[in-house]
Amino acid sequence: MKFYNKLIALILILIIFFIAFLFWNKKERDFFSNHYPKIIAHRGASGYEPENTLRSFKKAMELGVDIIELDVHKCKSGELVVIHDFNLNRTTNGKGLVKDKTLAELRELELKKSEKIPTL
Repeated sequence: MKFYNKLIALILILIIFFIAFLFWNKKERDFFSNHYPKIIAHRGASGYEPENTLRSFKKAMELGVDIIELDVHKCKSGELVVIHDFNLNRTTNGKGLVKDKTLAELRELELKKSEKIPTL
């Protein structure tokens, strides 16, 4: 009896997966099955604009990329901010760790081209 219950459960699971596959948006399936290689903008269009900024993401979209990769860290006040490094030294005019700064403190800092650190 237990064998038949397991068999019926397995068949039901397979039917559910089959139905889900049939109704899954074709456009989403095509994204993963067609158009290779994918063009990924690492930290946005970081070769053109300051990395991980709204300006960089906008430029990446203008260039027609398929995917935009970005980095996220949690700041001291709990918000998620978009910045690559754990510390602020390389990309901003500030010093210290992202996790030790509140969002208000991070908003005072500037990246290149007077950009601000975006939130997620």
